[in-house]
Amino acid sequence: MAASDDALIDALGQYIGSVMGDSGANTPTVRYYLGTWAGAEASDSNLSQVILQGGTWCRFVPKKAHVTGLTAGNTVILCSSPTIPLHIDGILSGNISVATAVSNDSQPPTVPTSLTVGTVTTSSVALSWIASTDNIAVTAYDIFVNGVYKLSAITNSVTVTGLASSTAYTFTVRARDGAGNVSPQSDSVSATTSTPAAPPAGTVTSYTGIYPATWSRTYNNHGGNEWDSWYGSEAHQGQYSGDNERSLIGFDTAKIAADLAGGTPVAAAIRLTFFHWWANSGGTAVIGTHGYSSPPDTYSTQNPNRWQSAGWPRGGTRSVDLGASVCAEFQAGTSKGIILGPGPSSSTQYYGKAYGAGSGVYVPTLYLTYTRTS
Repeated sequence: MAASDDALIDALGQYIGSVMGDSGANTPTVRYYLGTWAGAEASDSNLSQVILQGGTWCRFVPKKAHVTGLTAGNTVILCSSPTIPLHIDGILSGNISVATAVSNDSQPPTVPTSLTVGTVTTSSVALSWIASTDNIAVTAYDIFVNGVYKLSAITNSVTVTGLASSTAYTFTVRARDGAGNVSPQSDSVSATTSTPAAPPAGTVTSYTGIYPATWSRTYNNHGGNEWDSWYGSEAHQGQYSGDNERSLIGFDTAKIAADLAGGTPVAAAIRLTFFHWWANSGGTAVIGTHGYSSPPDTYSTQNPNRWQSAGWPRGGTRSVDLGASVCAEFQAGTSKGIILGPGPSSSTQYYGKAYGAGSGVYVPTLYLTYTRTS
């Protein structure tokens, strides 16, 4: 490697200095300046160097002396005193400069030719081409999909994945060498991803719809079963200070109806997280269903206490099986949400507080499983 062909390129790929050659030695070296730049190299008293190459501190040079033994492709860190600005060939670079000794090669590789489409699937297209040549070496190929960079390959073939089915795409390829020179892009080729095969007639496919709560309110039984806005979206149940609290939890009924239309109900479940029970040992969840599409200001008796889940720990999350019939109720629209409480008695085992709508990972979530036959 001829020393006169070397340069320092910083971490952003910008030219920041020259790599010089020792007289007669023809090996890469580097110099830089400390202090105010005067536009000349005469101020040797302001020069010093610390060199890091290949992860090892190798030398400190107190003046402008050439530093030898740098290898193309190795990282070189040049450091100055924290109080003295660092200049490289007149460019202020702060107190630390990161550079790489590279060949100052300006010749790009040849254009990849004969770009060809291979195997096409519903989500991928295989490509191959005749390899490019370079005066030093081709290091990679950049693949473009519809004019946008997609990925790189180190050989002259690649499979582009993550594509949409039944979609037309255009591909081009360019070559790249170690100095960052790139060839023009190749001639383009086009391919259309496959359409997924329809299942055979009579095939039964199972689906599970996941529906996080969209609203929730707690109601008390004094003053007309009114919504207690003090609790926000929390879902309470059970007897407390003379009130037998109950909660309504609602879901996206329009999406549920659209998903289940024409399907066969199979199962239903509700996942809840109780963050508080009267007793540290836990309590009993009292679960029912309601028919509200939106949150009412006043609770009226719906279909409570259809299931009980005892021994629910404080801070615990459970999924309670509601059965295929409840999935059918949601499909028909006769059930649209979940009730917690009221407690079936004044026992404190029923007093608990669950997270409501908008509670992130703790949000009440309804699972409805159904099948379709093709």
